[in-house]
Amino acid sequence: MPANPIFSKKYNITNEQMTTYIRTSYTNSILIQSRGVLQDPPCPKCEKNMGPWSGCVILEDEFGGVCGNCKWTDRTKNCFK
Repeated sequence: MPANPIFSKKYNITNEQMTTYIRTSYTNSILIQSRGVLQDPPCPKCEKNMGPWSGCVILEDEFGGVCGNCKWTDRTKNCFK
C-alpha cells in the first residue's frame, strides 16, 4: 500500500521521540495518517482542529474506523464509529 505524506500542524516529531517514548497509539496514529483516506466531512474532533495532524484520515476496516487525530491520544469515543 503506498504511503501518503503526513503533515503535522503542531508537533515536530523526532525519531528519538518515537523510539524513546513509544506509545502504541502514536505508532498507530502515524500508520493511519500515512496509509488512510481523507474524510469529508471530518469527525467532530478534526472539525474543531484538534489533534496533531492536518486532515481527518481513517484507515478503513482498521482500528475501529477512528481517525489518526483521535487515535493519537486514544480518545476515540467521539470519532467515527
